[in-house]
Amino acid sequence: MQVAMGEQPPAGVIVAARALRDQDRPDLAAALLEREADLSDLKADLLYLRLLVDLDDHAALQAALQRSIQRLPERAALAPGYVRLLCRQALRACDESWLELLLRKTWKSCKADPQLLAAHRALGRRILVRTRMRASALPRASLISMGMNCMPWDIPSQWGLRGAEDFCALRTPFDSGANKLPLVLETLETDFAAYCTLDVLRSVETGGGHLTPMRKDVRAVWNHHSSGYWICDDFRRLRENMAAKVQAFRHGCRREDAVFVISHVNLDYPARPLDFLDRLNGGLERFTGSPRNRLVFINEYAAAAATTWVDDQTLILDRPFPRADYVWYDEATTDSAEGLQYEQELAEAIMAALSLWGLTSACEAAPAPLAVPA
Repeated sequence: MQVAMGEQPPAGVIVAARALRDQDRPDLAAALLEREADLSDLKADLLYLRLLVDLDDHAALQAALQRSIQRLPERAALAPGYVRLLCRQALRACDESWLELLLRKTWKSCKADPQLLAAHRALGRRILVRTRMRASALPRASLISMGMNCMPWDIPSQWGLRGAEDFCALRTPFDSGANKLPLVLETLETDFAAYCTLDVLRSVETGGGHLTPMRKDVRAVWNHHSSGYWICDDFRRLRENMAAKVQAFRHGCRREDAVFVISHVNLDYPARPLDFLDRLNGGLERFTGSPRNRLVFINEYAAAAATTWVDDQTLILDRPFPRADYVWYDEATTDSAEGLQYEQELAEAIMAALSLWGLTSACEAAPAPLAVPA
């Protein structure tokens, strides 16, 4: 069924936008809400924010999150889904001033709901740690995700190591999907020539009925681009999206403070040599101009926690998950006490490396104490 785009009452606009989304047109749905909906209506705003996430439109999402936080009513009861989305996305996209405002405005909705209370306390802890770390030393590094999953993007962003100003600027092709190391090495060596071209692409239908784009050799899966919107017209939108991220990667690599973060690689160092390290640095040299680059490897496969410097530019953080069934991208897991401790220790280890590399600077003024609701 095609949805008319004419004048509609507020509830009708939301229904029409949802129908457009279900037709794999999140772009038209978002445009309809921008044009005709009252986004101070929380149902309309929730749908709009979700559409921006689906569209991978980080600039629009960052601006929309700030508007949403600004106009949140102080004492209103908010829908659980709305609170969770704001907390999760704002941690990646907003600085501490916006996060503290969000923390205060969502307290009433969270304190009576055990699940929301856990999310609220997790937000408060992340803000507190971010504020304390930045009170002693400000990170002055461009943390660039090299895959192999989304962790190198998520954790530095949520714990304040990557500033809100880089929420858009440092998005790269490797930060929002699952990539395998041999593909990353080949991609760097060939300047992305065949990374996401039509001849290497296919789609697969997930158990939930969503179409997900992937490479035919199964060495990259773009699970954050799951819908017909990204598949249609010979994957045109996916290819355009990746091309834009390649350009962002090029610009990020030219920054003097670039640090490359890589996770989900089973290293087993020093029992096994890092045979790929020269290839990785050689591939990066095309983009950075340097034969040696700052590298941080997060090894979740390790048997025990350890911090190992391979050389003065290469750090391995062996950080096994707290338990065998730990799911690093599940909010119920990451917002638990053990999940927060795991992420915090990882963020602090990266911060320590930045300090050793001279990529921090003294805070100009101590921040005001953060009042976190008990």
